[in-house]
Amino acid sequence: MKSVVEPLEGNKVKVRIELEDAEFDSALDEAWVKIAKEARLPGFRQGKVPKQVVKSRVDAGYARGEAIQVAVPRAYDEAIRELEVDAIDQPDIELDEGAEEGPVVFTAIVEVRPELTIEGYGSLEVSIVNPHAGDDEVADQIDKLRTQFGELVDAERPVEDDDYVTLNLVGSRDGEEIAGMTAENYLYQVGSGGVVPELDTNLIGLENGETTTFEAADPAAPVESDDDADSDEPDAAEPPTITFEVEVLGVQERQLPDLTDEWVADATEFETVAELRDDFVEKLSAQQRERAQNEVRNELATALVDLVTEDVPEALVQSGAQEQLESMARTLSQSGIELGQYLQMTGQEPDAFRAQLTQEGERQAKVDLALRAVAADQGLKPTDDELDEELAHLAFHAEVDIEVARTNLASNGQMPALRADLAKRKAMDWLIDTATITDPSGAPVDPELLKLDPHDHGDDHGDHAGDEAATGDAPDTGQPVDADSADGDTDSSDPEAEA
Repeated sequence: MKSVVEPLEGNKVKVRIELEDAEFDSALDEAWVKIAKEARLPGFRQGKVPKQVVKSRVDAGYARGEAIQVAVPRAYDEAIRELEVDAIDQPDIELDEGAEEGPVVFTAIVEVRPELTIEGYGSLEVSIVNPHAGDDEVADQIDKLRTQFGELVDAERPVEDDDYVTLNLVGSRDGEEIAGMTAENYLYQVGSGGVVPELDTNLIGLENGETTTFEAADPAAPVESDDDADSDEPDAAEPPTITFEVEVLGVQERQLPDLTDEWVADATEFETVAELRDDFVEKLSAQQRERAQNEVRNELATALVDLVTEDVPEALVQSGAQEQLESMARTLSQSGIELGQYLQMTGQEPDAFRAQLTQEGERQAKVDLALRAVAADQGLKPTDDELDEELAHLAFHAEVDIEVARTNLASNGQMPALRADLAKRKAMDWLIDTATITDPSGAPVDPELLKLDPHDHGDDHGDHAGDEAATGDAPDTGQPVDADSADGDTDSSDPEAEA
């Protein structure tokens, strides 16, 4: 096969491909085998007609046409893999020569991923959560632990928020007590909202032995919809109310144990308050750091999107939208929910939902192109060692040898996508090192705290965790490569599919 690529305007290229005689002859043999299997001739069972008999009965031009239908797409896929054409859409193929005889020559015009030039990416400023646990957060967690061991003690004072009060509660309507709204010696935590919100506000300030009466909407009454609220009907019924009579029989507060080494040793796995505090600091800081790592990537991705002034190809937008749709469908299916059910449950219209997917697909495409632009501008390319490390990671998850993974990725045309993915990771890390990153107080954040493990870059492109590679015989859409490509599995992906 001979192939040559020529750039065209509008992010397109023209690939001219000429098939070798041996290549087409192989496709022609396949066509005759297929025709023989499908042939119905008197005296022969279907699929048992000898090929020579079929050739004597079937026009050779028909077989040639069938062979061209097989050979041309196959040759196109092979050509764009060898030429590393970054195709993002389905090709427009035209047969130039060989329709009836002679060498088969065709041209394919296909849209490719554009190479953008963006400005201002070296001076980005973002604010993210503090990756360190604050003293107040640590103290709050320790207090929550102490609360589990607290005791209720009588409080000789008016009721305050979070107190536990013992009540006689009577709820009635038109003088009739309501079951479920009436109780004696009922222990209630002020502020919990466990009965009606008005109960909490009316209890504050009362003392032991005092009573109060108030009215509140019936919590069991149907909630008025927006349509009902906008109704002009003059006789719309008022929501029913309940009259509550409350008597305070006792006030208690939760008394926490003193924070001492003795209590820590008795109640926890640690021996001292310092050890307990250090453990909370370590755990909370790990959580905060993970949150900060995600936030900085999302914020930088958003900042990059603002720098992309060119329109992105519709094929990339729709590919991203379709990816979002498939990812959501998989997530919902794990909970036994179909996408249509989800839309009904959330009250979303299909058109609005589709528009939302398209918007996210456009954002995803802009982030991808912007990171590629940063990588190209800064000369950020994966080294051979980094490529081998990633291949080893993919091979491990695919449970194959690294050389098998390398061969499969190359044969599936995924090596350029793998290199691009690694380059985008390096671009994001470069931005983290270069950007001005502060916490909510305005203090600078150490970029080293925001770096991820090389194989934990699930969100570093601003995409969704769970991106899948487009593998197999379809043109590479430039999505991150996953382990499935390494074990030789193929999954043809149509970048024109609509959400």
